[in-house]
Amino acid sequence: MTVYIDVLFLINFIINMPVLYLTGKIARLSPSNGRIVFGALCGALYGVFMFFPRLSFIYGAMAKVLFSLFVVAITFRVRGVRLYIKTVGVFYLVTFCLGGGVMALFYFTGMGQSTGALIKNGILYMNLPPGVLFASVGICYVILRIIWGILQNRMAQEAMHRKVGIFWNGKEVWLDALLDTGNALSEPFSGAPVIVAEMEQLLPVLPAALRFAIDEDGEARMETIEDEAVRSRIRMIPFSSLGKEHGMLIGFRPDGAVLLENEALKDAGEVVVAIYTRRLAKDRSFGALLPPGILGGNDL
Repeated sequence: MTVYIDVLFLINFIINMPVLYLTGKIARLSPSNGRIVFGALCGALYGVFMFFPRLSFIYGAMAKVLFSLFVVAITFRVRGVRLYIKTVGVFYLVTFCLGGGVMALFYFTGMGQSTGALIKNGILYMNLPPGVLFASVGICYVILRIIWGILQNRMAQEAMHRKVGIFWNGKEVWLDALLDTGNALSEPFSGAPVIVAEMEQLLPVLPAALRFAIDEDGEARMETIEDEAVRSRIRMIPFSSLGKEHGMLIGFRPDGAVLLENEALKDAGEVVVAIYTRRLAKDRSFGALLPPGILGGNDL
């Protein structure tokens, strides 16, 4: 098979351009068009040396990784190690998705043979019409945007979830909690932030006197609670919500509360736990709502 360097260079340049462009879009970076073109040119130039036996060493696995790191660096000029690693990860995701799309196209349609496609040292050469190439890139772009949107949504949800431990009278319970940025509840006298938790999940720490004093509507019959130690811990938290202007939640001041963040325990500080008699999440993905004010506590 005869391979023309100019065609090889052009094909790889055309492929590299959308790869770098999509990487920038998905990683939410804004490199100039000149930098994208320069990065694509460097990648295309790297590809034309694949048939030079003396330069075969530059196509080893480590050499390819180092070159990809170089292309990402000169194209995006990312500041910060974490953002750079994220950008490299997106670059590989886009590359693998586009490469996998091309391989699937060859496998299911036999287009590889009809276009004279050849892969050597990981570099693609083919006599593919530009229109077909750009159409394939467009389809892959749509698929990538959908997949990336799903992943970002999942990561955002995970970032909003915490484990919270509630301790009272020698007992403890651990709840799956959701960080609620709209939760500005605080105990009126102390100003302590309020954790809203489902009563059903709080049962392991609730004294029987308090548990039986609360009805289905969340109202408490205080006169039925004779234990002074329990009564001294009870707090009333006023709230307003859609359809209820002057509501009242019954809560208690626990012995302590801790958060589990990134496998590290953090002291939640002085908090009040409001008892909610209904479900907070239909799918039971969480059983408590955390106020933003309790984040950033000291490590335990």
